[in-house]
Amino acid sequence: MPWARRLALSLLILCASLPCLGGSDPLSKLRFSLPPLMGSLPTAFAARWGLFEAHGVSVELVALNDDTARQQAFVSREIDGMICDVTTAIRLSTTGTDVVITSTAYEPPQTGSLAILTTTCMAAAKGITSLDALLSSSPPFRPSPITFTTESDLEFHVDALLESLGYKVDPKTMYVHSNHMPNLAARLAIGGVEAAVLPDPYITYMSYVPPEVTFGCQLVHLWDFSGPLLPSVIVFRKEVLERNGTAIGAFYAALREAIDRLNVMGQEEMINEGVDVVLSLDFFPGVTRASIPPGVLEHIAVPQFTQPGPLDPGQYGAVLDWMNKKHYTWKRPEYASLTTSRYLQ
Repeated sequence: MPWARRLALSLLILCASLPCLGGSDPLSKLRFSLPPLMGSLPTAFAARWGLFEAHGVSVELVALNDDTARQQAFVSREIDGMICDVTTAIRLSTTGTDVVITSTAYEPPQTGSLAILTTTCMAAAKGITSLDALLSSSPPFRPSPITFTTESDLEFHVDALLESLGYKVDPKTMYVHSNHMPNLAARLAIGGVEAAVLPDPYITYMSYVPPEVTFGCQLVHLWDFSGPLLPSVIVFRKEVLERNGTAIGAFYAALREAIDRLNVMGQEEMINEGVDVVLSLDFFPGVTRASIPPGVLEHIAVPQFTQPGPLDPGQYGAVLDWMNKKHYTWKRPEYASLTTSRYLQ
């Protein structure tokens, strides 16, 4: 009958434009990248425990060891969001990327989280037994002594330290850039660089690597940073927030639940499961549970993870002032234009 055919056609059109009754909506999808740092653990655990799916969002974690590769993936829209430092977020904004800081990701403990390190091999070969000895051991036309990720929050902290100690900072003679932290840690361990700036758990890991693996080189602390350190931040592209805001809300609901669970886990339980989480992300190619040196896992300090919060405007301003002073950017994006509190509780 004509009316029946018209009804059937209408139902087909309706089902093509709306979810049909009896079906299930596909989960919204996000691609999110993590750096090989302590602050990535809550997001990685949320994925391992299935919390993202439980809250209605599918999150594909993209582990990239290389900072430059991670930023390029963000700019080219290969990923929707990532954990990065404050300097990176500001630099992306000033170079034309519509990036939004949605929250802090991880606030490092004020002690034991960051250090300038060398090895006994360098101490014996070049007399590097102190920070002063390190900086005075680099005459013109010789490789610079401190290796780390420059144009970053690490450089912000190193600059502030050296200036407070009375040094005139000259990046051309004092710093060497490295954008791959696992490789830098490995090079430092075998005496491949004079000194490096590294966060924990790299510090703890390298402290227990057997001497036969590092050609007899052992870790030497030239300076342990203390006091407040800049947090890492979570960023998404603005278009993703506008198009898929509900998925971002689900992402944060899962992340908050993961942090609550992590903070009540015992150290042994967290470390034991955390090893599998980290290895599954392939942050350290070739490393297996069996190859981890004895003593490392027992000595890794498990922090209390704080819930995502707003980036402090004072910290934002300090980093922006420093970037202008270093000529990393002449622009001054407003705090309100680069941040949102929409997903904070």
